[in-house]
Amino acid sequence: MLSAAGLAIGCCGIDRVYASGRKTATTNPSRSSRLIPTELECWAATHTFERMNEYLLLMHAGAQMEASDLPHTWPAYFATLRAAGVFQGGSAIGGGICVSKAGAGADIARHLAGYIRVRADSLDAARALLAGNPVYEAGGTVEIRELPPS
Repeated sequence: MLSAAGLAIGCCGIDRVYASGRKTATTNPSRSSRLIPTELECWAATHTFERMNEYLLLMHAGAQMEASDLPHTWPAYFATLRAAGVFQGGSAIGGGICVSKAGAGADIARHLAGYIRVRADSLDAARALLAGNPVYEAGGTVEIRELPPS
C-alpha cells in the first residue's frame, strides 16, 4: 500500500518507494527488537493516510490509575500512536472559565482531564486506537469526537 508520503506500509516494516517503483530495504527502527508487529502497526499497515478524518480522544477524570498497578504508560502509548503515524498532538486539560457575552457562563466541564488528537479512517478505527490508552485500560471513560472538515 502506498501512503501519501510515498511509503509502502506493511506489517513487516516500511519501504521507501521511488517514482520508478523501485523499493529500498525495509527500514523500521521500532521493529529491530521485536519480531511480531503490534496490533496498531498492523492496523496502520492496512489504512491509507490520505483520506483520514481527525478525532479528539477526550479522557474523562476519575479513572483509578496507580503507576505501580498500570502496565500501560503514557510515553509508551504516545510512541505507539506516533509509530502508526496517527498522533496529531494532545495535552492535559487544566482549570479555566466559561464566558458568555450575555453574563455569567456555565461551569467548566471538570470531568475532562486531557485530550489526544488522532487521524483515523472512521469512528471505529479511532476507537481501535484506544488499545494501550492508560485511562481506557484502567477502566476509565474516553470520549471520541470527530473534528469535521470545515
